[in-house]
Amino acid sequence: MGIDFCFMHEYPSNEYLLNNFEQSFRRSVGIIVDDNYSLLNPEVCAIIGNSKAKVRTNSNTASAIWVKDNAEVTLIARGRSSQHVHVFGNAKIIVEDCEMNAEVLIFRHSDKVEVVPYEKSVGKVLVYEELNYLK
Repeated sequence: MGIDFCFMHEYPSNEYLLNNFEQSFRRSVGIIVDDNYSLLNPEVCAIIGNSKAKVRTNSNTASAIWVKDNAEVTLIARGRSSQHVHVFGNAKIIVEDCEMNAEVLIFRHSDKVEVVPYEKSVGKVLVYEELNYLK
């Protein structure tokens, strides 16, 4: 269950992560808390708090991206990459680009989540409603 458990129980808290782990360590393991940061081909990442992040994927990479609180995330998918994005709280997702063979699958787990698709994307951008997930 892993990250599902953490998101469901708000554990550890954002404050705990900020007070007990240096920013460089959090970034190195893909945990972005109240930070402005760009990630390239993360296998798994969590973007939380009041973060603003850009996630780029390319080639044949697959990424699991977890977003919550008031975070704002911009997505760019190129090549044959795949992004699976789980979004909670008041977060905002902006699809900046999704190339022909790439895919971005966004799972909205809150009716307050905002998704801004890029209308000129030629790849697969799908938004799913899963409002009862983790409840």
